[in-house]
Amino acid sequence: MHIRRMIPIVALTILAALPITSARAQDPPGPYAIGHVSYILADSAVYDRPVAVSVFYPVDSPAITPSTPLAQYQLDPWSNYLPITTSLEWEPLGIPRAYEGPTPSNHGPFPLIIVAPCYTGDHWQYIYLGASLASHGFVAAVTDHYNEGQWPWSSMDDYMVTLFNRTHDLPFAITELLQKNTAPQELLHGTMNPQAIGMIGHSLGGNATYALAAGYNDFCDELWASNYYGDPTTEPSSICVPLSPDRRIRTMIGMDAVSMTLRYENLAKINIPSLIMGETVENSATIPIDASSWLYRPHAAINRPDSYRAEIQGANHYSFTNYCEAGSLLQQLGVLQILYDAGWLPGNDLAAWYSVFPCAGPAEAPFDPVTIAPGLAHQIVDRYVLAFLNVYFPRDPFAFVSSASVLTPQYANENEPLVYFYTSEKCSAVLPSDLYYTYHPVPGQCAVAQKDPPEFFAP
Repeated sequence: MHIRRMIPIVALTILAALPITSARAQDPPGPYAIGHVSYILADSAVYDRPVAVSVFYPVDSPAITPSTPLAQYQLDPWSNYLPITTSLEWEPLGIPRAYEGPTPSNHGPFPLIIVAPCYTGDHWQYIYLGASLASHGFVAAVTDHYNEGQWPWSSMDDYMVTLFNRTHDLPFAITELLQKNTAPQELLHGTMNPQAIGMIGHSLGGNATYALAAGYNDFCDELWASNYYGDPTTEPSSICVPLSPDRRIRTMIGMDAVSMTLRYENLAKINIPSLIMGETVENSATIPIDASSWLYRPHAAINRPDSYRAEIQGANHYSFTNYCEAGSLLQQLGVLQILYDAGWLPGNDLAAWYSVFPCAGPAEAPFDPVTIAPGLAHQIVDRYVLAFLNVYFPRDPFAFVSSASVLTPQYANENEPLVYFYTSEKCSAVLPSDLYYTYHPVPGQCAVAQKDPPEFFAP
C-alpha cells in the first residue's frame, strides 16, 4: 500500500534533513498587485458542508497605500489553535507580497481559477500559485476541505467519503463565489468571468478535477478502486450516485493528479483543454500504478489535440506545494513545537521536517526522491500553468502567441532541460488488445499499459 494518499500530511513529517534553502528563484510577478480575502462558505439551505477558500485577486497598484494591510493566511481555518500568518512572513520564501482586502482592479472581469489541494492538504501549501495567478490577471480561489485530518487535532472522514465530498465541495465553492461576483455589496463583485472558469487539482484535488470534467454514472462503480484503500462494501450507500460534469469548468490542470478511481472510459469523456503535470515516470517507477495514475493514463484517455503532458525531472509529489519550503516558517512560528508536543513530530526542529519523505533526496527517500529545489520547481509550474491559461483564456494577443509556443515539445527541448513535454501518447507499440493503450515513458520511446489495471478495477 502506498502511504502517500493514506495518512494526513502532517503525519508524513514523522518520516520527514534535506538542506533546502528558504528563498526560491522565481519569474517576476505579473503587472497586478495582489489582493487576498478568505471565506468560510456555508449555506445549510443548499449544502451542509462548509468549504474554506483563500482567494487571490488582481489589484491596480495605485490602490495600494502604506496603510493597506498585508494579506493574512490562516494555517488552520477550522480552528484557532495555530497563529494567523501574514504575507510578510512568507516573503522570505519567495512568495510575492499580497494585501488583505484592497479594492480589486477595474480591468476585470478576470478568469476564475479554482485550486484544489491534495488529500489532507491546506490552502497555504499553494500560496505560491495563487499569488502568481493573481499578479497575472486571474482570480485564484484555493480551497480547504473540512474533516480531512490536516492537523493532529482535526477530524477525518473515510478516504472514499472524502473523494465523494470533494466532488461536491468544489462546485459549491464555484457557485458561492459566482454569487459574490453578482452581489454589489461584495468585495469581489464583478471580478470573475463566469464564462472563463478553470480548475487546477493536485493529487486528490486532481482526482476531483477529473471527475468533475468527466462525470460518472455511479460513484460506487468507481469504488472498485478502494480495494487499494479499503473495503468498498463499507462505504455508505448515500455516495452511490451519479455525477454530471460541471460544464462551468472550461479548462483543467492536473498536478500529480490521482486518476485510479476513474475508469479509462470515464477519463475519455473529458472534452475540455487539459494540462497534466507531474514528476517524471522514472522518479515514481518503483510504484508503477501511481506513475500510470497521474501521468500517461489520463493523457492517453483524453486524447485531444488540446491536451498536454509535462513532467518535471527531479520533482516529487510535494514539489507542487509550499510544504517543504514552509518548514522554516513553521519552526519560527512555533508550529513544529506544537506538533512535537502533540506526538506528531519526532523532533521540534527542521531536521525532523526535512529528514525523509516528502522533502528529502534519494538517500533518504529512494521511492520518491526530490532533487530539484522547490523554487525552481515552482518556477516551472508557474510558467506552464500561465502559458496554458493564457492560451485557453486569451486576453492579450501577444501573450497568446508567446504562450502557445511554450506548449510544444520544441520549447521544452530548447528552453526547459528539466521538462519532458508531450502532445499525444500515440506511438507505434503493438497493443495486445483494445484493453491496452500506448504511451511515452520518456521521449522517443513507446510502451503499452492496461486501461483499467486489475489492481484497481473489476473486469
